Amino acid sequence: MSGLSGWLGGGKSTSQSPKILADMAKTLGSRISETGALDDRKICWNDGGLCLRPGHRGYGFAVAEGRHIAIDGQFRWRDKSLAELAAVKGQGEALIEAYRRFDVSLFDRLTGPFTLAIIDSERNRALVATDRMGNFPVYYAEIPGGAAFGTRSKAVLAHPSVSDVINPQGVFNYFYFFMSPAPQTIYRDQKKLLAAQYLLVENGRASTHFYWKVPYRDTARENAEELHRETRDRLKGAVAHAVDGEDVSKVASFLSGGLDSTTVTGLLGDVTNQPAKCYTIGFHEEGFDETAYAKIGADHFRAEHHAEYMTPADMCDALPRIAAAYDEPFGNSSAAAGYFCAMRAKANGMDVLLAGDGGDELFAGNDRYLSQRVFDPYNNAPSFLTRGLLKPAVFALPFGDRIGLISKARNYIRQAETPLPDRMQGWNWMERNPLTDAFEEDLLSAVDPTQPLELMREAFHRADTESTVQKMMHMDLQITLADNDLPKVNQTCELAGIRVKFPFLDDDVVEHSARIPPDTLMAGNELRHYYKQAFRNYLPAETLSKSKHGFGLPFGNWAHTHAPTRELIRDSANAFKSRGYLKPAFIDRVFDADQHADSTGVGSALFDIVLFELWLQAN
Repeated sequence: MSGLSGWLGGGKSTSQSPKILADMAKTLGSRISETGALDDRKICWNDGGLCLRPGHRGYGFAVAEGRHIAIDGQFRWRDKSLAELAAVKGQGEALIEAYRRFDVSLFDRLTGPFTLAIIDSERNRALVATDRMGNFPVYYAEIPGGAAFGTRSKAVLAHPSVSDVINPQGVFNYFYFFMSPAPQTIYRDQKKLLAAQYLLVENGRASTHFYWKVPYRDTARENAEELHRETRDRLKGAVAHAVDGEDVSKVASFLSGGLDSTTVTGLLGDVTNQPAKCYTIGFHEEGFDETAYAKIGADHFRAEHHAEYMTPADMCDALPRIAAAYDEPFGNSSAAAGYFCAMRAKANGMDVLLAGDGGDELFAGNDRYLSQRVFDPYNNAPSFLTRGLLKPAVFALPFGDRIGLISKARNYIRQAETPLPDRMQGWNWMERNPLTDAFEEDLLSAVDPTQPLELMREAFHRADTESTVQKMMHMDLQITLADNDLPKVNQTCELAGIRVKFPFLDDDVVEHSARIPPDTLMAGNELRHYYKQAFRNYLPAETLSKSKHGFGLPFGNWAHTHAPTRELIRDSANAFKSRGYLKPAFIDRVFDADQHADSTGVGSALFDIVLFELWLQAN
């Protein structure tokens, strides 16, 4: 685990600063293989400190002219003079020069995943940031006269001015999303940066700002074949960037059998000029196993394929460790499969895994992008026809909710008149059930129940585009990708002791994808239409035609068939009853819903309850 932490302000004496910094550094975890035995870089002074635990070759730590600099990641300099300076004097000196010359505009000169911190003692100023895609999290908390920050929440908690009190709003948001979306966290005193955002501390006050926006375009300037060729070239270049400087014999890919992981596997072989190594996790459960499609992709590219099957015993063994590893409770069930896959790769001597995350959010692959189009005819029709004539007629019919066709029409109108992105959460159990049935009164009285939707609206409407599809993709880049998928994969790989890289999130690929108009991405109402056309002569036909499939865990099945899994669930659910968040009767209802037909959706909360309890026990 690499990472950085530090603070500016707080009014602590010089004698306390070394201990504070040491305590923050301890939380950054154990270092994985790439940097070997490099020591932590640390420096502290009266009202501040900075620590870097290197985890990548692209790190920098320097002090000059009262400026304390730390940067870590897989980044590159766009500016030729800065790249040359980094090659001669190191990344720390390059970052100092970039800050001196460009101040906050230095982000225009950086590309790739990174976190950085610059503390300018002479100006009583700090600048802390994460990259455009939010590959690495940055937590922060305001303290007297400044802020404490770190790439781990625990690092911020190690500062004596920061409390570890759980935020009721964080609990509420967790059950809405099964994770805590930025800028909120599970803790009262902490927040975290969104993708492409920086924290600025000046004159004792902290503020956040965006330094980049996805450059969406709604019309194409190139013809289709030119765009297709560029898409292929950009992705191949991204894979080349990912393996640059690595021992390619120790680089492999996740292979689920879908479009993106299969593409990455193929390109890995092309770039390295040798059969790619790839890892797949399967399940002996109907409807969950994708190993057949993974094998098709591996055979197509003559890859060295490692397919292994995960058992419920594997899951029971892994879940407590996975829950404990996260800075916040995290309820994505596919984390267990990702961890198991990374463990197998590490056991076989791999140092790096390439993952296909991001393709759906960049090239229009999520089902909701298409399903929301069904409401366009209603919303695009003249209002006097829909709201003036059709709606009154449909709702005026007596006993309409008992008549199948009329009931469906009413439901359609209700959904159509619910604006995006709110409409996309109609499936959420918290939108379908009274909150007073689920949550304890003390918690509900302390939260804003509209905040989850407000977080979605902010990401949706911040997109610099008029396209509804691009707005949905932009929202997913933050909430689905940066807040969910990236922490899932990063943390499980770290736990397994292996590094992971995401070629689809290469800045060149992201900028290119934003130039492809939404009507081109989904031409003919087909998800990933453009992408499939771009790779039609590269990927196997079966991969191009297969329906989208998640990487979920057969948790529910195993809960019924595997006694230790059932025991883990029962013990965790019973323990959670004493936490004061959910009503015990509701927890019983969730437990029962998992065993019977459940039309209210509450059964989906079972895994979230179990993982939250395991996290609380560990933290």
